[in-house]
Amino acid sequence: MRKSLAVGAVAILAVPIFSLAVSAGMGARANTLLWKSAALLLGLTLGVPGVFAALALTLGRRREWLARFLPWVVRPTMIGVAVILVLQGVLFVYTVLHLVVVTGYGGSIAFWGTVLGFAFVGAAFVVAVEALRPWAPEPLPLIGIELGSDWLPELTAQVARIAGRLNVRPPARIVIGLDVAAFVTALPINLRGQGVLPAGETLYLPACALRALDPAQLEAVIGHELAHFRGADLAFTERFLPGFVALRNAIEHVSPDELEQSDISTVGRLAKIPAHLLMQSIATTLVFAVNRIRREREFEADRVGAQVTSPEALAQALVSFSVLMFSWTTFRSGNAQYLGSGRARRNLCVDYLMSVGSLLGQADRDVIREMVLSSRLTHPTDTHPSLHERVRALGFDPDILIEKSVGELCSSSAVPGPGDSRMSLEEAITSIENDWMSIPGTRLSVDADERLPQELSLRIGGRPRS
Repeated sequence: MRKSLAVGAVAILAVPIFSLAVSAGMGARANTLLWKSAALLLGLTLGVPGVFAALALTLGRRREWLARFLPWVVRPTMIGVAVILVLQGVLFVYTVLHLVVVTGYGGSIAFWGTVLGFAFVGAAFVVAVEALRPWAPEPLPLIGIELGSDWLPELTAQVARIAGRLNVRPPARIVIGLDVAAFVTALPINLRGQGVLPAGETLYLPACALRALDPAQLEAVIGHELAHFRGADLAFTERFLPGFVALRNAIEHVSPDELEQSDISTVGRLAKIPAHLLMQSIATTLVFAVNRIRREREFEADRVGAQVTSPEALAQALVSFSVLMFSWTTFRSGNAQYLGSGRARRNLCVDYLMSVGSLLGQADRDVIREMVLSSRLTHPTDTHPSLHERVRALGFDPDILIEKSVGELCSSSAVPGPGDSRMSLEEAITSIENDWMSIPGTRLSVDADERLPQELSLRIGGRPRS
């Protein structure tokens, strides 16, 4: 860890250090401007992230401070990083040209030095664009179906009852999808197949949880999520999320990972390294400042969810979620591969539960335990505490609950019975998922075979059988 930090610091400070070395080699008196410019830029490169860290950690002591003032800290800091990158580009070009004049070496060094300097300016432009553009919440992409009078009215009524018990308003909408996650958000929703839904309080639940969790566990999960409404957590997230998104976009745009191979692109990647590391250090500091508040709110929501039914029901639900979660991405990739053959499954929810049950029946319990205990339940805008921490805080031994959850998922039958009201909803969501994951224009024939195809059969190690 310390070695990585040292390497990162050297990369960020490479230009002023290089200029100071050139100045020292020629004698500081020989070029006072170069020496002073390099020293000033060195201090500025250290100072901007340092000031941001101090402000972010100070604001992180109280949620109200963080929500109110964070945008006023992130935006100027990003502009400051852009200015630093421009100055580094200018200083590098000046240093190289001065070195060429003094040493008398050829123009190729001057050419590539100038190209690298302009590449620094290009990286600065990318950061500045993200800093200066309007920070409006982006619609959250989801694949699922919004519940209405035609879909599971009993679940909508159940959510309303729990909201009444918690003295909060029921969510404006409930979305059921295949992604193994449960969360609430007030962001606009880009719902695949329906379009962009306006901002409003939304509860998202996975279809597999409606089958895998017993009634008490499902109520505890719903209670946990609705507790975020009572704690005003969504308003807090809405305030700082645009800053997070701007940082994320800037980091992605200045990432040095590119497929193109040429001398010019190599020089461009070199210039992106300091920009990427500077932005990454700011984002890491921000996450560190916010995490304490997030952890407190998550544990508080767990406490409320446990009161809705029981601590054991919530703890068991958290474990079952984690067991279901760690194979979903692999299963989804297998489905994309299966769709490439021109075939499609009718009910991916049932298929996934069958595949997970088969995997758990043959997997080593120690491997499952390690993966589950280190997991953090996914959420579109934050990172939860680890499962081990949350279950322990509820007063239970995670190992015992994991064994119970694995046993239930292995022994339970995922095949719907006659009159199962969830069946049509799951098939409708599966159709949307298959349409989204398939190659446009591909004609799909629905597979009526109840047996799982090899692409969807998970095996030990997390990969589908081939």
